[in-house]
Amino acid sequence: MDTTHLRQHLPKLEAKAVRLREKELRARRRAEKIELQIHGIRLLIGAEQGDLPPAHVSGAERAVFGVAAIRRVLSEAPDRVWSSGELHLELEQRGWVSRTARHRLQGTEAAVSRLVRCGELERVERGRYRLSSQGSSNGRSLLSQPRFDPRSVPANGGA
Repeated sequence: MDTTHLRQHLPKLEAKAVRLREKELRARRRAEKIELQIHGIRLLIGAEQGDLPPAHVSGAERAVFGVAAIRRVLSEAPDRVWSSGELHLELEQRGWVSRTARHRLQGTEAAVSRLVRCGELERVERGRYRLSSQGSSNGRSLLSQPRFDPRSVPANGGA
């Protein structure tokens, strides 16, 4: 069997594979940058809306996320005392935690913290929370809290 043609074709295939791997790496890096932007935007608007599902959730699978998800779980058992870990586990069991999130438990803890700050949740003891018996005890709902505007930060970081 004459393999001359195959030997001549091999370097072309190897070069093409290298180009495709480099292209794949660039695409992966772009996707990671976009995912970081998505995460940042979700953090910025989460306090205002709190229930935006990730892009991979669609149609009948749509559920609540963040603050809205915690509100729903707590409203179903208003007298129960929860740890943030228990809340997180409940959210995961319902499919209300983003599969693409890097720091899932910290997201739940941040949402719990926001609800405590606005008075919708009360801290019973260290790390244990329940729905506030007075609703928003400080008169401020989570939706009325000021939102961070990235345009308010000088381009040079204020230096």
